[in-house]
Amino acid sequence: MRRAKAWRAASVLVGALFAVSGVNGAGAAAAMAPELDTGNPAELVGSVARTILTEINAHREQYSTDSAKLDGFVRAILLPHFDTVVAARLVLARHWNAASVVQRQRFTDAFADSILQKCGAELLDFSLNQLQVAS
Repeated sequence: MRRAKAWRAASVLVGALFAVSGVNGAGAAAAMAPELDTGNPAELVGSVARTILTEINAHREQYSTDSAKLDGFVRAILLPHFDTVVAARLVLARHWNAASVVQRQRFTDAFADSILQKCGAELLDFSLNQLQVAS
């Protein structure tokens, strides 16, 4: 059971980084995100994952009792490397074109929130020594 949950955590993280796009955020999130060569996806995924997992490992107890703090941290590190519009468009597929601009934005925001919250919660049960990035 624990192994399946760890696998889901890894899948969520890799899935969230699937739409790697370079820096997409601004302000504090961009400042917290590590400087990376976005031309090397394996390096990007590995570095971002290590940054998140190292921080979670150092403050696991605090993050497990304060989901808002965990969400904020994961959002600040992960969001600059996650192209939410492309991911949302892939999820909606042919329905993307039928949606209004407002509907697209609402879906994109809700989808990103859902992915980031799930990612943070799942990563609480994942450790750095379980991380393997295929190149």
